[in-house]
Amino acid sequence: MKKTPDGPATLCAVLLVMLVATVAKWHPHETGDWAGWFQAVGSITAVGVAIWVSHKQYRDARVIEQEKRNSEVLAYLQAIHAELSTLWDGYSNGVGTALKLLPEGRPFMVSWGGTIDAFTIYNNNSVFVGRISDSELRTLLVSSYAKFKGIILSINTNNGLLTKLQEQFQAGEWDRNQSQLIEYAGALKRDDSELSLRIPRLLSVIEAHIATLAQ
Repeated sequence: MKKTPDGPATLCAVLLVMLVATVAKWHPHETGDWAGWFQAVGSITAVGVAIWVSHKQYRDARVIEQEKRNSEVLAYLQAIHAELSTLWDGYSNGVGTALKLLPEGRPFMVSWGGTIDAFTIYNNNSVFVGRISDSELRTLLVSSYAKFKGIILSINTNNGLLTKLQEQFQAGEWDRNQSQLIEYAGALKRDDSELSLRIPRLLSVIEAHIATLAQ
């Protein structure tokens, strides 16, 4: 990447060159002129120093602000990783395993009480998503959480269908809702397969960014 010239530093260098050239060419020859000459030289030097100090303070402030933002993003990603890995372990070891073991063409007869309210850190700190500099990570994070929330809502819908099926079974109308459950189970299995690829990948990308920011 091409380095952008430092404006204030360049200006200070120009002033210094001008000062040296001026002293060399037009330095006073009379003793009485030296006081005024030194005053002029001092004024030029003061201007250059003031420009340099102001620019240095500005750059230092920007560095401090960037370090603060990096620290905030690092803390956010660490919290997201902890939340997501915990929830994913609970899902994959429970209802996720049940979906993977479910034969094709069979209804999903497991009732699971998952809720999207469990995504506390993600739901309450969305402002930090925009502060992640890597666009791939931002996209993967948002899409994966949306998919995770979506399958939880779909399983809750399946829970409702199970309740209706139990009511219909008691009324002797078992077959009316079974086909809908079978179709819904197929959709759940497809969503689970996609999620099983997304979440481990997201966790891996987050770990890589945490390692970079922590350096």
